[in-house]
Amino acid sequence: MPFLQWRCDPPEPPSEVGFTVIVWISFTILFLAGLIGNGLVCYVVYAAPRMRTVTNLLIANMAAGDLLMTTLCMPLTVVYVVLLRYWPLGDALCRLVSFAQPVSVYVSAYTLVAIAADRYRAIVYPLVPRGSRRRARVVIAVVWTLAAATSVPAAVTSRTFVPPDPWYMMHERRVCQERWEDEGRRYYTTAVLLLQFFLPVTVLTLTYGRIAVEVWGRGGLPSTRQDNRQLRLARARRKTVQMMVIVVAAFTICWLPNHVLQIVYDIHRWVGEWPGIGYLYTATYWLSMASCVCNPIIYCGMNAQFRAAFSAVASRVCLRCRRPPAAISRAGSSVRSRATSYTQWTLRSLRLRRSNGSAHSCHAPEPAERPAAPLNTK
Repeated sequence: MPFLQWRCDPPEPPSEVGFTVIVWISFTILFLAGLIGNGLVCYVVYAAPRMRTVTNLLIANMAAGDLLMTTLCMPLTVVYVVLLRYWPLGDALCRLVSFAQPVSVYVSAYTLVAIAADRYRAIVYPLVPRGSRRRARVVIAVVWTLAAATSVPAAVTSRTFVPPDPWYMMHERRVCQERWEDEGRRYYTTAVLLLQFFLPVTVLTLTYGRIAVEVWGRGGLPSTRQDNRQLRLARARRKTVQMMVIVVAAFTICWLPNHVLQIVYDIHRWVGEWPGIGYLYTATYWLSMASCVCNPIIYCGMNAQFRAAFSAVASRVCLRCRRPPAAISRAGSSVRSRATSYTQWTLRSLRLRRSNGSAHSCHAPEPAERPAAPLNTK
């Protein structure tokens, strides 16, 4: 069975019980971590008006794309490949899922480029007016439109069919795959590799390289209060850039093995007959899906605002207390008490929303426009 770039259907995996158990456990961990982590990112950005900066809106959009990947790719991988080994959902859902899966991946890649462009404009050209939240929503709409447009070929070429295998023919079981001629498959794989990986990584490398020169190239010690203020702003920008560089590095590490394996298979088809290809593909596919989990962990570890907001939500869910825990207060004091005041404000906001019966979703009412506070990190 040939493996495809965007399908949740790797080559026929080994059938040992131990391998099946490992796949179930590993993908279940990814599913729960991706669902909770990206759901929290989406919630805290849209539920707390102060978190709705341009950068945070783009981060929430990337989390939404990762949520789509988490809910579509991971469950279908386990059920379709490990449990059933055939497609029971019909031709229409085959095309729909084949379309939605690459959309989620393209959204993450294109949003990373949009975040890099926003950081580049804010740091390299600080005197140029920043984009508003309305413009950020326009950028988000463009990202989803481009992702949908570049995913159309996957939907057009996907279909269900009975493969020429005795078991499938005897039981009339169908599989869902993209049907390409060999030459067309190579062209499509090359286009996917460029649009989803190499082009974004190249743009991100050049952009953050220029930002690093701008941020770390400035020296000198502060001598006045104004200089101290500028130094604090520079440190905050450095933390933000460090966080996004780690996000880009995680994206590259997670997706590169999958792309390399796909290229090798398209050039040397005999690789598909290798007995260990099922293990190898499952490992690279798991690693690519792990990209959905990396980003929330990075935000929580490096961004004081996200860390405080996550803690505030956790304290409300667990009903442990009605005020910020000491750990959040200590985290806030290390960033000139801004994160602490934000945490207290977040808790008040969540209580007011709870008392007013507001829906806890990613579609909170639009607040009055106010200048976006710089993203504080730790």
